[in-house]
Parts: sequence; C-alpha cells; structure tokens
Amino acid sequence: MAKPASLRAYLAAAARSESQAVKRLRRLQASGVLSQERCDHRLARTLPPRPSGEIIWINVARTHALQAALELLETLRENRPDLTCLLTTPDALPSHIAPLDNVIHMPLPEECSTVVRRFLDHWKPSVLAWVGDRFRPSLLWHVQEAHIPTVAIAAPDCGFELDARFILPALRSVTLSQFDHVIAANQSDAATWRRMGANQQSVEVIGPLEEGALSHRFEEHGFSDLSREIGTRPTWFAAQLAAGEVADVLKAHATVMRRAHRLLLIATFKDADAQAAFERQAATTGLRLAQRCDLAAVTEEVQVLIADPDIDENALWYRAAPTSFLGSSLTQSGGMSPNDAAGYGSAIIHGPHLSHHAGAYARLAAVGAARLVRSDTDLSEAVRALLAPDAAAIAANAAWIVMSSGAEVSTRTADLLHDLLDIREAIDG
Repeated sequence: MAKPASLRAYLAAAARSESQAVKRLRRLQASGVLSQERCDHRLARTLPPRPSGEIIWINVARTHALQAALELLETLRENRPDLTCLLTTPDALPSHIAPLDNVIHMPLPEECSTVVRRFLDHWKPSVLAWVGDRFRPSLLWHVQEAHIPTVAIAAPDCGFELDARFILPALRSVTLSQFDHVIAANQSDAATWRRMGANQQSVEVIGPLEEGALSHRFEEHGFSDLSREIGTRPTWFAAQLAAGEVADVLKAHATVMRRAHRLLLIATFKDADAQAAFERQAATTGLRLAQRCDLAAVTEEVQVLIADPDIDENALWYRAAPTSFLGSSLTQSGGMSPNDAAGYGSAIIHGPHLSHHAGAYARLAAVGAARLVRSDTDLSEAVRALLAPDAAAIAANAAWIVMSSGAEVSTRTADLLHDLLDIREAIDG
C-alpha cells in the first residue's frame, strides 16, 4: 500500500522516536508515576510469554467502554471457550474488575515504529478489535502491514479523535482508512467513515457497543420450589449490600412491613463483615431470619432470607423478587452492574454512588427504568411503590428493553470477529 505524504512524514518521525520515548518514560518512572514493568511493556520489552493458539486483540480506548468490551469477549467465548485475549487499555484496570481468565492486559505500545513492530512480532494477534476512538496512525499502519484484520467498533461518547504524537493534514483520514471493517454508531458517523476512505461495503450501522448486551440464561432448577414456598407473598431483593447500607435496608424493610405484613426480604452481601453486621442488627429488631445455606424452608414466619454466600444464585433472586435494590451504591463503593437485574426482569432501585457502571445506570435513568434513593426513607417509599404489580412490571420491562438494546451490536460484532478468526485459522493452517 502506497503511503500518503502525511503518513510518510509521520512514520519517518516515529521511526526516529524510540530514544525520546525511553527518556520520557524513564522520567515518569523516576517520579513514581510509572512502574518499571509498565514502562517496559510500553516499550514492548520483557513482555510475558505468548500463549499458543489464536489471540484476539481488543483495544479499549476509553475506560467507560471497558465493561461492554469484556461482555463482547464473553459472547465470543460462547463459541470459542479457550480464546486468549490481548486486552490493551490506556490505564490500569479499575479495581472492581475481577481477575480475567485467559486475558493478558497490556498498555498500548509507544507510537514508535520499532516499538510497534516488537509488540506485533511478539504477540502475533489474529485479529484487532478497536473499541472507541483515539486512533494511532503508526500502530494501525503497521497492523495493516502485518496483514492483521482490523475492526473499528463504535462506543458511546467516542468520535474520531487521534492519539498521535502530532497532527498533519489528512492524517486522520489516512488513519481511519486502515480499518477493514467498521461498526458505526449512526448514519452520520458512517458517512464520516466513508468520507475518510473506509470501504463503502465495510461500514455497518448498528449502533455503539454498550454494556448490558449479554443474553441472560436461567436454569429453572430450584425456582419452582422457591416459588411454591414464597407463594403470593410480596418480595424484594437487596443485592450486594455494603456494611454501611445495612441499617437503611433494615429500616426500610421494617417500615414497609407495617403495611405489607407478609413482605419478604432476600439479601446478599458485599463481604462477610456486611453480612455479620446485618445479622446482628436484624436480631436486635426481632426480625425472623432464615439461612439459605441451612436449606431452611421459606415459611410464612420467615421475614428475611439470607442467601448462601458460597453459591451465586442471583438469577434466582432476581426472578423471585419483582423489585431489587442494587447495593454498594448508598455508600461510596461504586455500585454494582444493573445488567442481571434488568435481564432477569426485576425493577431496579439504587443509591447515588455508581461510578463503576455510570453509563449503564444513565441509560436506565433516561427512560425512567430505575429509581434513585438516598436514604432509608427514600428506599421504603420506592419499595412500597413498586409492590404494585403493574408498577414493577412497567419499570422492569423498560429496564430490559434498555439493557438488551445492545444485543444486536454485540451479536453482529461477535459474528464478524468469528468469521475473521476462522479465516485466519484457515490461512495459518
């Protein structure tokens, strides 16, 4: 492929810039901003061993798109359970992201020709999926030179920004034209991609990749027995409670029980300390508790069912409870994902501290699919309002529509990536 003048000039500068990058990164390391390991990885030095087999490289340009990208990876692994992912991000992974199986997390290599080539020669990815913007001209040129198929995937609040050492005329269009396939957010963005040189047939408009696109499967085992035990009792679920939320939840439950005497609360906890605090405070109020781990029957006398902390049965609780309070959100714990609650059809209540999943909650709030509470009084009013079957059903349906709206994007993107991986597998023999 002939290099346009702007790209030739950019690559010429990039070819001479590794020594400058080394000096800059060493200064950051000396000041404590950058660790030795991260400095080496940005220079594509002392990299971990490459695992055998195919590797999909997913670059997430902005942290708010990370959860959606991880869900895309999970969708891919439904058909390729052993697929290794090379995940590159601009920053360290957020603390709430659990350790990821078969995922190698790396920073992007410095935008220097020699560094980029070392990176590609080491990892030899089968396909590159670029989520969001902040496109790198030198890196993408060398990816194309290495005959690695590339897919640009739109993400919310991302445009066409370059992450370049300097900007030259026409550099953006040259960079964007490197992609083999494009998943565009809308017709306007698609027109921009085509104007920038993307192949007309390679641009698809199906929306941005958003959190909540996973399909939700449910095992009926155990649900029919629980349904028979609960019967027609009004039920709500308090999920992943932090210790600082225990008092508010217990006060709210007691308040609503004054009118709904048969009300049942199901509770799970962020950690053992929160559960212990809950059990202590519940005992002082005279509430009658049952422990799921004791296989206790949920009789009419049981007012609170404490879930087994060693078994993840959240799907069961979301199905059993028409309304769920999503915890770790009244305290500054960052909140929990609303995806499962929405996917399993439970109306959502949450506190104000949602930094870990702000985008998902914003989409729910925009259509009135979730209720914000700030105190035990707010919580009791929200639970009481959602005890009305129609109110809970309307809220749950709105939440399900919002959180499943990204399914087409995730499914189509996964299908495309599978096709590209299949082709590379056939070529590589």
